[in-house]
Amino acid sequence: MAKRQTFTVTVKRTSIKGPEDLMLEMITASQHISEGLNDMAHLVRDKMRQTINSNKRRPDSSPKGWLEKHIEVNTLGLMSYGIGNKTILNVSAPYWRVLNDGGYIPLSTTEKGVLGFFGDGAPPKKGGDGQAWTYTTGGYGPGIYYMKPSKAIKGIRYIEKTQHWLAFNWKLFWDNRLNRLKWAK
Repeated sequence: MAKRQTFTVTVKRTSIKGPEDLMLEMITASQHISEGLNDMAHLVRDKMRQTINSNKRRPDSSPKGWLEKHIEVNTLGLMSYGIGNKTILNVSAPYWRVLNDGGYIPLSTTEKGVLGFFGDGAPPKKGGDGQAWTYTTGGYGPGIYYMKPSKAIKGIRYIEKTQHWLAFNWKLFWDNRLNRLKWAK
């Protein structure tokens, strides 16, 4: 995962009349920075969701958008945000790491495989590559099978792609935001 990034803001004003004015300027600046970080966190979340969605190999697989729905912005502290809570993702979308890094999807606790069905509920066709898999938590029954994958999933690297997007857009975002503040005065 990404390491935390910190940055320093230098405020240089020559028209301050006294300590009260300086304090007001500092409070206003910190509010704008906090709002900007919150906005950027939501943009990063949206970019990560978009990256996952645009790289799906089987867009009809269900649950549709389950991973994307569980990637949320988490407030970690004053002006500190995280994208995606691992604890929630491990329970709600346990394949999140495999989809990013590649490998095999986590098997059920019995190691028989992952319970669900392909397509219309018929047994999977040998070599039926690309068929949509529907995961189910319901019991075993007609049309529901255990699937034990024999071929590893190729990772889409959505975390790294989002980190690269953020690195590229970070300065542009803040330049734009700070220029708007400068001209608003």
